[in-house]
Amino acid sequence: MISHVRRFWPKHPIIFYDFGLKPSTIKDFKKICNLEVRTFPFEKFPPYVKNMLEYRWKPLAMALVLKEFKSIWYMDSSIRWLKPEMYKYYDMLRCKHPYVISIVSKNVSLLQTLLLIYQFTHQAINFRKYRNAVSNCTKSEYLLMNGNYHGIYSTTNFGTYDFLPTDKERLKEVTELQAGFALIARTKDAMDTLKWYVLCALEKECMAPKNSSIKCKFGKDMYHAEPTCHRFDQSIINLILTNKYNFTTSYYFSQYTSAFAVRRSATEKIDLTNLTNCER
Repeated sequence: MISHVRRFWPKHPIIFYDFGLKPSTIKDFKKICNLEVRTFPFEKFPPYVKNMLEYRWKPLAMALVLKEFKSIWYMDSSIRWLKPEMYKYYDMLRCKHPYVISIVSKNVSLLQTLLLIYQFTHQAINFRKYRNAVSNCTKSEYLLMNGNYHGIYSTTNFGTYDFLPTDKERLKEVTELQAGFALIARTKDAMDTLKWYVLCALEKECMAPKNSSIKCKFGKDMYHAEPTCHRFDQSIINLILTNKYNFTTSYYFSQYTSAFAVRRSATEKIDLTNLTNCER
């Protein structure tokens, strides 16, 4: 992910959170230009936040960084930029907040996560949908990038609804978007979304109700079937956004996916010159 960002945006700052890396690995990361390694402050949060497989640290990391930056790109390590088209996503928000985008385009933090768990089915969204997104000016300032192949209802533990009530029948028709790639601006709209995301992460039974398991056993119906799994942070942010936007994903899904791909393979060759040559 880092090498692909550097190919198009060599000067953009990257914040990499250390959740337990070896000292030698941290030393190597510190050689990369404009990359800052930070240790996640687990001591500031309840002990159960240390359970990495409950993913509470994701919204907490976002909130920490947004105290410093006007906006961030939150990216899983599997994200690969294919085109230098960040501006198209900025266009979707510029109509609402020109001052935010002028800052975003010059001062962007790229927050990388460490664990990769989600499968992504790439959807080719045509240019017309991008133009419609800009002209309609209805996108959320907490904007998810990746589509998916199943619904929210079928991957959310019922215990979550004790904290985040919803209309379950309507929820059965809504696709659960992937949570690992998002553009988040520090606006009232996005901070309202993030507030509930953080509160749920800090409430023990909200993000990880009892008997939650990330492994899903899907049948033919991936939308209406009773849940056999729970997607933790992904279930929560989708539930918050779909409640907020009347069960309509087009408000918080960019719908323009041609600029990137998701690749979980570690076999790609990396040009280290692009990462350590700080004169570019």
